[in-house]
Formats: sequence, C-alpha cells, structure tokens
Amino acid sequence: MRRLFPILVAILVLTIVFWKFSNTEPSGTKHTGTNSTAMLKTLLKPKVARRSVEQSPPSTNAAADQAEEPTVTGLSADQIAAYLLKYKRNAESLLTAFAECQDKALLKEAAEKFPNDPRVQLAMLMQDKSDSELTSEERNLWLERFKKSSPDNGLPNLLTALNNLKEGQKDIFVAEIMSSNAKPGLSAFYVQQMQSREEMYLSAGLSPREAAEKALQVPDVSLEAHMKALAQRLGEMQKDYLAAGDGVAANKIAALGVNLGHRWADPNSSPFVISEMVGIAIQQIPLKNLDPNTYYDFLGKTAAERIAELKAERGELKVFATDLSKYYVQMSESDRMIYMNRLKMYGERGAWKWLQQTYGTNGGAVQP
Repeated sequence: MRRLFPILVAILVLTIVFWKFSNTEPSGTKHTGTNSTAMLKTLLKPKVARRSVEQSPPSTNAAADQAEEPTVTGLSADQIAAYLLKYKRNAESLLTAFAECQDKALLKEAAEKFPNDPRVQLAMLMQDKSDSELTSEERNLWLERFKKSSPDNGLPNLLTALNNLKEGQKDIFVAEIMSSNAKPGLSAFYVQQMQSREEMYLSAGLSPREAAEKALQVPDVSLEAHMKALAQRLGEMQKDYLAAGDGVAANKIAALGVNLGHRWADPNSSPFVISEMVGIAIQQIPLKNLDPNTYYDFLGKTAAERIAELKAERGELKVFATDLSKYYVQMSESDRMIYMNRLKMYGERGAWKWLQQTYGTNGGAVQP
C-alpha cells in the first residue's frame, strides 16, 4: 500500500475543527490559545528541515505505513537553496521558499526586489502584526500597491476594510467591502501557490505524486479567520441598526455580508473546501438576524429557505471528508494525479465529484 500523504489528514482536521470555528461567536480578529484557528495553524505549519526528503524514502511495509505518523518532513536548507538558484530567486520562488521555511530574510528580499508583485504585496500584508516590522504608514502603502496591481481583485479592498476595522473607521470599512463586492474577482492566489509548491518539491527530488500531494497543503488559514472577522463586524452593525429601528440600513448590511460570504465560498475564489465552509459561516451571521419567514429581495427567498440551503451544503461537505478518506487509499497512482490536477482546475468540490463518480457505489472502479 502506498503511503497516505498527510494532506488527507489535514483535510479531515480542517473539516472537523473549522466546523467548530465556523459556529463560534464573534471574538475579533485576534485568535490565540486553544481556539480552532490556532489549532489549524499548528497542525498545518510546515515541518522545517527535521530531516531531508531523501532521508525518508517511501516505506514498502503496509503495516508500518498505517502506524507511522502521517507527516512528511520539510525541505533541507540545501534543497531550498538549490530551488532558489534554479528559479533565479524570482518573486514566486522567494515566496514559496519563505512559506516552506519561514525565513523572513526571503520575504524581505522579495519585498525589496519585487514590490509591485501582487503576491509579494499579499505576503507582506498577511504577516501577523505582532511579528511584522511594518509601521501603519507602510501597511497602508502595501495596501495601496495591492489595489493598484490587482484592480479586478476584491481582496485588497477586504484587507483595507480589515485595517480600518482595527482603526474604528466604520464608514471606510463598509465602503471597502462594497468596493470589493463590486469587483469581478476575489483571489488569494491559492492555485498559483499550489503550483509553485509542487515545482519546489519536484526540484527537491520528490516523485510527481508526492510533490503534487504535498503542494495541496492549505497555505495559511489566518486569511480565512480575517474574513470571518469582517463578517462578525457586519453582523454587529446589522444588530445595531435593528436595535435603532432602522430596518432598511440593517438589510443593506445583511446583503453586504451575504454577498461577501457567497463570493468567498465560490470555487473561483479559492479551490479549498475550507474557504467554502468559511463562506457558509459568513452568510449565516446576517441570516440569523433576519426574520426567518420574510422574503428578502437580496436573497430571492426567505431567510429560512436560505439557511436550509446552507445547511444542506454543509452536509455535502461532511460527505466529502468521509468519501475522501475512504476512497483515496484505494486509488491508483494515475488516478491520484488526476484527482490532484482536477482539484487545481475545478477546486476540491469539483475533484470530489469526480472521485464519487469514479470510486463511488453507483459506478466506481472500486467498491467501498
């Protein structure tokens, strides 16, 4: 039996743990202690240079494969250096190497050499403030650069909204979310990051399947937490307007939150199911404050009907986690590659549908 890569375990952990996170009450943007975001970041943090990839060849013992810890170690410093040399230390390779080893010198080099690259701009903005050397003025500068380099991407506006949320500027906060919703795209470059990671692991000597599997690791769930924080603030504003008797303003804020969640859950925004889960959770925040039996134009149905739809979508994602763990171990080498290529092209949900059609009980190659 081939070794089951830790991405499967990570996906299941994401599904179970983030499910809990998506139902928590508003708590701001700072997540510490034992909450689910911290747990996810700990579980998904790359293992750096504990031993090189060449020192841990695939086992041929099925029993040992099942018993050993499902973790592939990170790349060695020499492997990362060779990768950077091969790709001439361009913006993409510097960011990918930084994500692997968390050496801030690599991010600093990328920022100095390629300040106009949108992926570099996002990486700079996603540094935790407690670890970041950016001043408030520098952060604003990176936000403006990101907006300029990505005029059709709504993410720079959402990060600007988050920045203004922390500074208490409510009007700008709402205006930036409206601007984001008006833009055609919403991307954190997850697919590009997956492709870059795969190339890095291939250059380190991993097999195509191993490189593709390892590249599927979710880059950073803190962005998902930031989106939830935006939705929580919108929910608080919605409640404030309702308490003041201004139902029209409350509904406008609710529509803003629902649209934000719908866009974030779109596979065109992110290929990962975790983003869809967060998008569902974002939509539920304003929906819970609405009259369940009232028809709302911005929903095209009653609030209760939309909540039921979201519940059904969450149920499908539970099935996804179960089916993935059940079928992936049965897949051939070629089918695993097909699955991972489909994930990059159509997202996890699209790849899941192919997996069900190919390996499910109603017409699969392998019966469970």
